Order: sequence, then structure tokens, then C-alpha cells
Amino acid sequence: MSLRFSKLLFAASLVLAPALLPLMAGTTQSASALDAINLAGRQRMLSQRIVKNYTQLGLGVLSEAAERQLRDSVARFDASQQQLQQQLAPWPASQDELARLAAEWQRLKPMLAQRPGRDSSRQVEQQAEAVLGASHVLTLSLQEQSGTDSGRWVNLAGRTRMLSQRLAKYALLQKLGVDGAVQRDATEQARTELGGALDSLQRAPVNSPAIRRQLELAKQQWQFLENALNQPQGDVAHIATTSERLVEVMDEVTRLYSAGPK
Repeated sequence: MSLRFSKLLFAASLVLAPALLPLMAGTTQSASALDAINLAGRQRMLSQRIVKNYTQLGLGVLSEAAERQLRDSVARFDASQQQLQQQLAPWPASQDELARLAAEWQRLKPMLAQRPGRDSSRQVEQQAEAVLGASHVLTLSLQEQSGTDSGRWVNLAGRTRMLSQRLAKYALLQKLGVDGAVQRDATEQARTELGGALDSLQRAPVNSPAIRRQLELAKQQWQFLENALNQPQGDVAHIATTSERLVEVMDEVTRLYSAGPK
């Protein structure tokens, strides 16, 4: 990766991170817990989106958009880490999980300065899996500590958000020549899980009219992404753009769940 991009990546983490930290004043303990689940769950998604964007740069497909999205993902990850550190300070049970996530992220971040290619994408993907695992453990811990039914729906919606990026990531890695039985099995598992998660979310008893509308839109976007994935030659640009639309919708769904029942 170019020196120019490395500098832009660093600058983005400094400039964008403070702007992405929402004010916490006045939130209730329950809402704060749900928001923390959303934040930790978003790190799962960002770990997969980062690999997708990085691999997309290696393929040279929609490179300008991929570079912009990669900078955005890094900045959002940094911002969410800062917010989690502040928000979880009173939660001693979460400190070990949070520290592990921070350590795995610091191992991944410097790898993104490498020039994207098959070998570097494989390395980035492997470390991103460690970030994904750490963020998933933290998210599950926060859900358990929240002691609310709403926490389950925030976690499930957030995981569905992640799966959209995971599927696109595997499709792009395959195009770049990073493929194997493990990736193929994980792809099929993610497909099955994403469809099942959307069905479960649509049956959630806490759904508001706004959530139901967004879930209908998510179903449509999932069909578009699935159609793109099913193309024999795999249209990389179509996969990249449809996965972005789906993650945007699911991010809004997760936000609505994290706001708590109305």
C-alpha cells in the first residue's frame, strides 16, 4: 500500500475518531448496556469489512470507494474502542475481554499499511479472525450482563450486520486466489446463518413499526446480495456494493434495537 494511503489512514484515525464519539450524558443504565452491545458487535462487522475493503483494493475494483471505506472502517473501529473503554469502565467483568480485543486490533492495524495482494490479504484475514473472535466474546459477555431480552436482539441484529461483510469478504478473497475448504465451509455457514437470523428478527416480539420496515428492506437487500454471490463468475463490483447496502440497513436495525423498546 502506498505511503500516501498509510498517512491518510493514520490521519483518519486522529481526525474522524473524536467526531464519531456520541455523547453519553443522560443515558439510562439499560440503554447504555444495549448501546455497549451494539458498539462491541459493530467491531465484529468492521473486522470483516476491513478485510473486504483491503481485498477489494488488491483486486483493483472500485478502488477509490474501497480506500475510502477502509479509512472509514479503521476510524470507526478506533472511535468505538475509545467509547467502549469509557463506557465499560464501571464494568470490571468486561475488562479482560476489552483488553484482548484492543490487543488483537493493534496487531491487525499495522498490517493494513502493506500493499494489498494475495499473501498480504491472507495475513490480514487471519488476524481479522482473531479480532472477530475477541469482539464476539465481548459482545456475548455484555449481552449476558445486560440481563435483558432486548440485549439478545441487539446482538443478533449486529451479528447479521457482520455476516453481510463476511460473505462479501470470502467472495472477494476467492477472486484474489485466497481460497480453501475452510473458507468454503465458512461461506455456506454464513449464508445459512444470515437467512435464519433475518427470519428470527422478523419474529421478534419487540419489533416496532420502524424495525419491521427496516427488516423488510434488509430482506430485499439480502436477496440482491445473494443473487450477486450466485453469479457463476461472481461480479466483484456488484458484491461489494450490495453488501454495503445491506450493512447500512442492518446497522440501522441494530441501532433501533439498541434504543430499547418504545
